[in-house]
Amino acid sequence: MPLEILVILVVVGLTLVIGSVHLSGGSAKAGLTEDKVRARFAADFPAEAPAGIIVSADGMSALLFLDDQSWLGVAKRMGSKILTRHADRIKVTSVDCRGAEIHLTLADAGLPALVFKLNDLHSAFAIADQLKRGMGG
Repeated sequence: MPLEILVILVVVGLTLVIGSVHLSGGSAKAGLTEDKVRARFAADFPAEAPAGIIVSADGMSALLFLDDQSWLGVAKRMGSKILTRHADRIKVTSVDCRGAEIHLTLADAGLPALVFKLNDLHSAFAIADQLKRGMGG
């Protein structure tokens, strides 16, 4: 088979495959929902039951409020997976509110920082204040 025909077949084939994956929803970015976060956290930490979950406005991260001893869980969407962590008082090294974004710095090599975006300034400051009080500062 001539090389020119082979190249055309490969290009057309790849275009069809990529187009069909895109049209079937394979390239859509699925954001986090409370149910997805609860299910993933339960799979990773079956002994913990979050009292409350707040999902960020962009669906990229979530905060899970746990009992007094564990204090906080975090979730972050990474590709098609959800990364969860216990973020106890020792692991959370700083909480900073910048506009409607809360920036958490964690002493965790796998998730050193988390940006939590909210729709309004009031909610961001209220949640950041609650996190700072939980840290004891």
